[in-house]
Amino acid sequence: MQSQSSPSRPIDPLQQLEAINAMLISGHQSIRIEKHTFFYWGIAGGLLAAVLPFIYAMVANFWGNLAIFVSICGGVLGLVAFFDNRKTRWIRRSQDESVSFIQTKITHIWWLLIAVAIVLTIGLDLYGGGAIDISVWFLLIGLALIIHGFFSTQPLLRFGVALIGISMITPLLLPYEGARWLAVSVFGIGMPLLGFMLYQNSEFCNAKKPLALFIWLILATLPGYGIYKAEQSYQLQTPTVNPVSLVDYQAQPALQQGSQIVTLPAGTSLPLKLSAKGDVIRDSAFIALPITLKSAIEVVLENGKLNGLYRIDQGKWQKLRAWKLIHINDLFIDLNPQSGLNMDVQLNIYAGKQ
Repeated sequence: MQSQSSPSRPIDPLQQLEAINAMLISGHQSIRIEKHTFFYWGIAGGLLAAVLPFIYAMVANFWGNLAIFVSICGGVLGLVAFFDNRKTRWIRRSQDESVSFIQTKITHIWWLLIAVAIVLTIGLDLYGGGAIDISVWFLLIGLALIIHGFFSTQPLLRFGVALIGISMITPLLLPYEGARWLAVSVFGIGMPLLGFMLYQNSEFCNAKKPLALFIWLILATLPGYGIYKAEQSYQLQTPTVNPVSLVDYQAQPALQQGSQIVTLPAGTSLPLKLSAKGDVIRDSAFIALPITLKSAIEVVLENGKLNGLYRIDQGKWQKLRAWKLIHINDLFIDLNPQSGLNMDVQLNIYAGKQ
């Protein structure tokens, strides 16, 4: 006797479409930055921006500072990448999810952009660096958010574009110190705040996109700018004494106690003492290279010693950072029968905007 098979239920096309749509949405949502990622990378970046300059000041040597930057920055961010990746995988397992192939590759792109930022910072420091160093980090972190936003339902695109905008404006409006405190604020406050907004107020971020972006920009940038202005007003308090000329300063006994402002007029000749060392040359004694000021400079002495404050042509008072002062702009080596081996070095001295 032939068995009769039960009639199959007709397939509803609408249910099929809904199932496919649910599957696509589930795959799309799996590509997301977890909340802890914003906290880990943001706090690490903010702390590095805040602490590294104080470590640099202890060394006051370009190559020493470079070694410190590579070791500390690379080590800290490497640990952050390791623990961030482990916790992300643990969270996905606890939610019966897996880290998708695309998510893994986007994470690798994130790490690659961090490595590129470190390398670019090293290269830029060879030519002076300054606020442009900070701009590179804003630019590449913004690019990382944009790339992630292309594959995720999280509204990351506009925040990435905002970071790129900050990277373009920063070197035009702020010196290095201002850019540094802005980085402390944007990374240390802005990144955790972004994670909080995306996970605790996701409906607000999606419904009020311009307003959410505006609030984030205000809360992420104003604290850093405020700290910079407060630090500037505190550090750049100059003594309320009348400036004395360089001639008068040299004619009178050195003031061992108290504050003093000395004016170096334009046209003043100053000896720049240079020496040479290396593995193929003998150490040379210091040679005085005369240089002439083309602008008047006022410097501040505390208890007979320079405290690093100066201003040019009655402008704003600034804090001198020696490792950002002198840059090697050009090095030319020539060999000919008449003069033998010649080495021409051009030094650029920038004291206006460091």
